[in-house]
Parts: sequence; structure tokens; C-alpha cells
Amino acid sequence: MSNLPYKGRKINMVVVATTNNSVYAFEAPSAASRVPPSETPLWHVGSSHLGQPLPYNFFVIDWGILGHNMKPQIGIAATPVIDRKRGLVYVTAKVGVSDIFTGEIHPKYRLFALDLLTGDVVAGVDIQATYQGWDGNTTTFDAQHHLQRASLLEASDRIYLAFGSHQDTVPYHGWVLAYEAETLRFVNAYCTTCDLTTAAQDCSDESCKGGIWQAGGGPASDSDGHLYVMTANGSYDPDPRTSDRGNSFIKLDKGLNVIGSWTPAPYDCLSRTDADLGSAGPTYLKGQSVLVGGGKEGLLYALSADALDSVNLQPGRAGRHDPCDGSDPIPVAEADRTVPKYWSIQATPAWEEHEVMDLLRKIDDSVLNQGYHHIHGSPVQWTVHTPEGDRLLLYVSAERDLLRAHEFGNGFTGASVLGPEPKDTFHSQCKNSDHGMPGGFLTISADGDNARSGIVWAAMPRHDKNALNGTVPGVLRAYRAYPDDGGKTLKELWNSDSGLHVAAPDCKDPEPTGTNQLGDFAKFVPPTVAEGKVYMSTFSHRLVVYGLTEAPRETYDAELELKERPPSAEPGSRIKVEITATNKGSRAWRADDGIRLGSQTAPADKVASVEGPDALKLQQEVQPGGTYVFRFQLTTPVEEAAQNLSWRLVRKNAVGQQPANLWFGAATREWEFHTLQNVCSDLRDRAQGFVSQILNDPASAKGLDADIRKLRQDAEKRKCSLHAT
Repeated sequence: MSNLPYKGRKINMVVVATTNNSVYAFEAPSAASRVPPSETPLWHVGSSHLGQPLPYNFFVIDWGILGHNMKPQIGIAATPVIDRKRGLVYVTAKVGVSDIFTGEIHPKYRLFALDLLTGDVVAGVDIQATYQGWDGNTTTFDAQHHLQRASLLEASDRIYLAFGSHQDTVPYHGWVLAYEAETLRFVNAYCTTCDLTTAAQDCSDESCKGGIWQAGGGPASDSDGHLYVMTANGSYDPDPRTSDRGNSFIKLDKGLNVIGSWTPAPYDCLSRTDADLGSAGPTYLKGQSVLVGGGKEGLLYALSADALDSVNLQPGRAGRHDPCDGSDPIPVAEADRTVPKYWSIQATPAWEEHEVMDLLRKIDDSVLNQGYHHIHGSPVQWTVHTPEGDRLLLYVSAERDLLRAHEFGNGFTGASVLGPEPKDTFHSQCKNSDHGMPGGFLTISADGDNARSGIVWAAMPRHDKNALNGTVPGVLRAYRAYPDDGGKTLKELWNSDSGLHVAAPDCKDPEPTGTNQLGDFAKFVPPTVAEGKVYMSTFSHRLVVYGLTEAPRETYDAELELKERPPSAEPGSRIKVEITATNKGSRAWRADDGIRLGSQTAPADKVASVEGPDALKLQQEVQPGGTYVFRFQLTTPVEEAAQNLSWRLVRKNAVGQQPANLWFGAATREWEFHTLQNVCSDLRDRAQGFVSQILNDPASAKGLDADIRKLRQDAEKRKCSLHAT
């Protein structure tokens, strides 16, 4: 928020929400400021007011044996929305309420309105909803099985909330709920798959799934107050009297009444192979009244206004296209031959078959989605003025793919309809990764339509780090949004790991150096750009702010060597760590310089001294070329987990988080280690045996169902992770 009246002056403010059910407001620096922002919040409201977050494993989830998508707690997972006129911040929190008699934890969702200037709770309501389906049965919203990842939306003086599943654990549905912004009075609810439900609610032979998660992207809206959402795998019924719309684009009026929908022809194949259409959110092109979106299959769809004014199913023809089978129609993509108009293009490389995947499909078709290049970040749009006229560009950064720009003007310009490789307008030199999820999350900054001013900011894991079930280091990259040399390459200008020293022609990133490293990647969170600054949330318990700075004087420099450590340890144990620091600068290090060993990945509360009054503080003078050895202990997490740790030197004279420009020297190499319970070794051996047996004899998989279920139950009961296996 810019130019906000606050205690007799105008300030900029940034609001941060965390999964620990805390909301903070910080004073944000002005556009001209090159001074690090204050670390002291203007206000903070925590779980004592919003409710206690839930532990990530508060109930047994499907596929939990392979890891959990969110750790260590479940709380606020949806981006809040701010109403400047009312002076309110709207936020939803998932909380756990303990039964006073049994001690059992019962989850629920709450919607709050917080005062923008003080953080005081102005109003709060429990989120409750029901929906009566076409069959006359009533479905009740269940907080346990649902998770709100999609951002909140304010439109037509209402606050809209969208929900998907809690890690695909049935029974669940897609929900959109509406509340009055002024009073938080409940208005209405819409359910995407609640037309044919039973008391059993087990998703067998009934309406189910169709979650709205959109990788954190919120519902889209237009100037008439209509809402647009994209659903994931779920039941679909083409009967216009029903509302079962899995794997569909859906248009709602402001009262959440369905206006229309559009569904890809192979919707059943998408559900069967876990290739959600709704793995990213929709983007509304205001100037053309066109809705654009894409999902795990790597296609981009663009729908004309009339395509969503009734129930529409994409035309298809008979045939076979991998990974679908002969019963699934091949979509017809030629929009000019259809009414209403739509366009679909190959926005990423097509599905790729792998030998192991072909074996595993005999057990479960859902593994086949791994052959796609999933789109998780919603497309971002920019209209740029060029000598040839204005050009509307749509940018996407799918998993294991280049950053790509596709031009749109009454259809996609010069793009591949369907094929092995996309034909984009522009693309980056290097892929974001060769394996791992979720790709890049994008934001555009520009001086209007000035072609030379556009920058694409992309937040993503470091190359080849997988953020599916783990916490991994992240990187922020900046690309030129429009080539200035007449070519097709979106040049990388800068990144947070190596500054201006970007990837070489072989696309190998330089080793992370310098003072700008991001920390742990916050999944599904795009950069926020305002007043000449870029704000990045992280999973390292800090908000990182990037901006132009004065060129630092090279007075301090260091090289750190981490002594070899074990690759794994028991949860809750202590590991001795030894790091040798060599003074590579031109200035001596003195004890009163406040030089310490710091980390952007190792929690401070997990470090304990081995010797001396403070094992992480420099205790003696070190001349240029000299060395100093830090010795301390690291306490491992109390549960099984994987961690990537590294350390750097920092000048830190005051208590509190150190501004980034006082870190110096190169970081240690990353140390990846696992906390593994010895008592779980028998379960890992059993899991490895099942995997080996299935790979050797796929037909034996069906006979192992009961054994695998028992293994999952044993692992959940003993809090063992079998993800590595």
C-alpha cells in the first residue's frame, strides 16, 4: 500500500501473512530510498487472536506416506486481500479447536477483518456452508478435508473464498463462498461437484473432487462483477441442469449462480492421469474479454466471452493420443471452425514417455501426469508498444521448461496448436530446471508499454531442486520482457544467487555468491513489485526486499569450508559442525566488528554452543589470509525431514534480523541431510521390497493392496516418512 496516512504522515506498507496464523505490517521503503527497511513491524496479530494452526499431520491423508505438501503447520495459506477504502485486511485462517473432553483436534476455517493501521480484529466469523445438489441431497462444507490455497478476491463489495482439497484426501469438492465486505455476513455458496452425493461421501459412484486450488492464484473477475475459476480433477456431467464441472473453466455471477462453463474434450483422461486443468489460475484479458488459463498438460486455452455463457464441451474426434487411450477424444483446436470461439495451443513441450512410468501406469494411471510440463504459475500479461504496433504478450514458466512469451491478438499468433514442441514468440535461454516442481511464478514490472522498461520477475526453486514435498532453496530471476536486439531470447539480467553473473551458454548456474541469496523457496508465491522494490516471501522466516543499492566497498570478503558431515541422523539428536573461515578481504576482522556465522536456512533455535561463550561469534582478530574455526552443534528436527543448510558470515552488531547488505563472502557449500528414525528402518525396508517387487512384476501390484495399506497405517502411526524410498 502506497501513501497510506499513518500517525500524521504518509507511509508505504507491506502486509505479510504466515502459515503460523500470524499477520504482520511493516513500513515499506519509498521508491527513492536505498536504506534497508526497519525490521520492527508496525503491528502484528498472532494465533492468540486468529486461532492455533494445525500440525501438518493432524489427520491421515491420502498419499501421506509419500510426504506432505505443507510443513510444519497448516494455518493461513491463502493471500489476504486489502480494502483501502474501508481500511481493512481480510484474511482466512485454518485453526484447530481441541475438544475439552476427548482432547481431539477439530479443524475449522475462520474469516477475519483486521484494521489496516493497527491490526486489531474488527470482525471474525466461522466459515460454514451447505449446498443442495440436483438430486436434492445437501452437502456440508468440511474444513478437515479442504484447504484454501487460492487467494481471496474482493469484488462487488463482497469477499470471495475458493477451496480445494487437503492433499487430495477424499471426500472433497471445489467450493466458492461469498461474504459481505462490510459486515462479513454470509451471502451464498457454490459447489463444483455436489449434484449427486450420498451419505457415505466416499467418492465412489457420486459427485466428487473438482477442487479450486489454482496454485495460489485467486478467482478472476471482470468489470461486470462476474467471477471465473478453474477446477481440478473431478466428476463432470454435460447436462446443463447439473453443476458437476471437474476440469473446467466456470463463470459465476456475483451471487455465485452459474452462468456457464467450458470443458476440454479429454476431461476424463485429465482426471484419470491426475493432469488437473486447474493447477494454475485464470487470467482475464480485459481489452478483449477473453479468459486464458492452462494446467498440468501444458496447454494454454483462451476462451471468448460467449464460450462461458452456457455449458460448452470442447469438440473432439476419435483416435489415440498419449497418455490418453482410445476411449478419450482427441481435442479439436481450430477455433475458427467452432462456435463459440476458443483457442488452444501447445504452450510447453508435449507429454514425454519414460520406461519406469510405463510400468507404473499398469498400477495407477495418475503417475502419467509426470510426463507433462505442468503450468502452476498463472499466465501474466503485458501490452508492449513496438514499431509494428501494440503487442499483447502472455508469459508462462512451466516445470522443467523455458520462460516463454506467447503473443495473443484475436487468437494466438504463430503458435503451435498441438505438437511435440511449442512455437512461442519469445523464450529464455535456459530452463528453470531439468526435474522438480513447480516451475516459476511470475510478475511483470514496466513503465507502461515502454518496450525497454519491461522486466519479468520469476520466483522458483534453485535448478533441479524439487519443492513438491520438501523445503528447498529458492532463487529470484529477472528477465528482459521484450528482446532489445530483434531476436527471440528473453535475456536473464540478474538473479539473487549470483547477481549479474548469470548462467553461461551451457546453462550451468554459477555457484551462489554475494549478499542477495533468497533463502528457502515459498511455493506458489509470485514476487510483489511496488515503488521500485521487489518483495519476496520465503520459508526461511523472513521477508526479503530487493532494490537498487549503492555499489558496496569491497572491504570484507571470506571463504568458508564446511567439514564433512553425516548425511543423516536421528530426529532430535545433536550433530557437531565445524566451519573454517578464511579472510579473503583486505581488512582485518576484529572481535568488536560484530562478525558472526549466520545462516538463511538453519533455524537459530536449533544451534547450540560447543565451546566458548558464543560459538557463532568471532572471538579473536583474523588478519587477511588468516583463518578462524567455528565449532557448534546443530539440533536436528524432532520428526523425519530433509534439510538443505548453508552458512555465511555477517556483520551483526545489533540484536535482530540482519539487513541483507551486511552479509559478506561466499556461503559454504550446501549440506543436505535427512533426519531418519532407526525405528522406521523396518518400514523403509518393507516399502523398498514392495517397490522392487512391483518393478519386477507389475502384475503383482493388485495382490499387494492390503499390505501397502497396512504399511501406510504403520508409517502414519509411527510418524515415519517413506518419501525417500
